[in-house]
Amino acid sequence: MGRALIVDDNAANRRLLEAFCQAFGLSVDCARSGRQALDLVFGRGTGGAVEAEAEAAAGRDFPYGIVLMDIHMPEMDGVETARKIFAASERAVPIVAVTADTTPENRARCIDAGIAEVVHKPVSVQVLAPILCRYFEF
Repeated sequence: MGRALIVDDNAANRRLLEAFCQAFGLSVDCARSGRQALDLVFGRGTGGAVEAEAEAAAGRDFPYGIVLMDIHMPEMDGVETARKIFAASERAVPIVAVTADTTPENRARCIDAGIAEVVHKPVSVQVLAPILCRYFEF
């Protein structure tokens, strides 16, 4: 069916989102950091220069139908990760921020970066189901 990428530095959050997506028949890849997410998106091993490799990967098909991304992560936050994905992708990439910080300022920061939606943690299947249905045909 479709593929989802879950990006969160918290293993319990990754497992919960993964279970929700799999219940809808999606195949799921998980990343524990923004850098690892970029490695998965651009199909490379870890350790390279992210910006240079993202530029080299521009034009490839985007491998995921949706990205569920935590915003507050160490090293590279979700907004910066999203911006790098958008910069190297030739098609609209649906990225959904999954965050405990849904202040108006953080929502605006996410939307300004091109993130499609912002949902509050903890996420329930009642919140996630309509989002998945917008991006996939079940």
